[in-house]
Amino acid sequence: MVWVLGFIIILLIFFIIIFFPISTRIKMIVNETEHHFEVKVLIFGICLYKKEKTITLGDEHNIWTLLEKMNTVGIDQNPVNNLSLTDTWQDMKHVLHKVNVKQLTWKTTIGRDEAMWAGLYIGILWIIKGFVIQMISNQTQLRRKPVTEITPYFQRRYFHSEFCCMVSMRTGQAIHMLWTMLMKKSS
Repeated sequence: MVWVLGFIIILLIFFIIIFFPISTRIKMIVNETEHHFEVKVLIFGICLYKKEKTITLGDEHNIWTLLEKMNTVGIDQNPVNNLSLTDTWQDMKHVLHKVNVKQLTWKTTIGRDEAMWAGLYIGILWIIKGFVIQMISNQTQLRRKPVTEITPYFQRRYFHSEFCCMVSMRTGQAIHMLWTMLMKKSS
């Protein structure tokens, strides 16, 4: 009798875990010379996994020198053009359709010495943010309206961007997706 009761309790716990959503919180803070990344995986509100990483760049590798290098690099020299991301994107599309985006916040502050450059960078950032948020809303299930803002600073060189996203997926779907991706890679 005890075995049957134990089996029923274990089976009940198994079904609760399989159908309960697993949540992931992704936070990125990008400054001129420092980037901070944080990922937390939660189930039942309990943190199962937490990873933080801070990357500090030197003065010669800050965000402004990156933008200046992007202006001088030709199309043939761009390493991104040589990557084949089609297969990875197809795999990700299947996973993303099952993801619920509970919260999406992306706040950026940018400034340049000259107002013309600040306005140009702000326009480019709005294009990038609009494209990224549209891709996220097309591929996932948004539960709330995303919060995006860009604050301009004039007469000052400054960059700070903060991206925070809370996504969830049922645990059974996550296990199934991982299993199919592993089986596809092994064959």
